[in-house]
Amino acid sequence: MILSIRSSSAAGEYGEVYSCNYALARFLQAREDRWLSDHFFENCLKFSKFVQSDEGKKKAEAHCNIGLIADRNGIFSTTCSHGLNISKLLYTVFCFSKYLSVRQSQHLTSIVLCLNVDCADTDA
Repeated sequence: MILSIRSSSAAGEYGEVYSCNYALARFLQAREDRWLSDHFFENCLKFSKFVQSDEGKKKAEAHCNIGLIADRNGIFSTTCSHGLNISKLLYTVFCFSKYLSVRQSQHLTSIVLCLNVDCADTDA
């Protein structure tokens, strides 16, 4: 998988780079290796910015995953900032909601609905 990431990155196939990073993140997440899975989710966000062929689906999903990580770790300002990024992509996310897990969809909805309360609390 790592070799696929490297070769796809060198070839400029950023959708494939994203998919490989995502697969590794999910594999490690299932084995409860949070540190390494978080690393690969962060790589997903990094490479999602270069994927142009999916109308923002991977970018929205990557922000959602980083928001979930931040929320799990109690880093509410990061959750809010990714929530703001997600809210900018909300139309795209709803168009691609069939690609998100139920948990991602619920978390995204709660971030968008609670942005004013949660982010106001972290700014104080």
